[in-house]
Amino acid sequence: MATSQKGRVLAVLEASSEPLALFEIRDRIVAQFMQSDSDAAISARIRDIRHELEVESCGTVGRVQVPGRSWCRYQLVRNGSAKS
Repeated sequence: MATSQKGRVLAVLEASSEPLALFEIRDRIVAQFMQSDSDAAISARIRDIRHELEVESCGTVGRVQVPGRSWCRYQLVRNGSAKS
């Protein structure tokens, strides 16, 4: 089971078929792992995951700005196609 912050964030992104906001990722982490990670920690782990995927040339974490909102949704993208 993924127990590190990065492992929890990656597991939630991998399991999702749709882009998720930070608060949605946080809620799924709590539900799935019974652990609470702050939005700042989740955001930092998303940056770590994005960097690792891009360095390995195997994907990225896509970011979509929500129209009319100040927040974004994130989705794991591997080899140029959205994870589904």
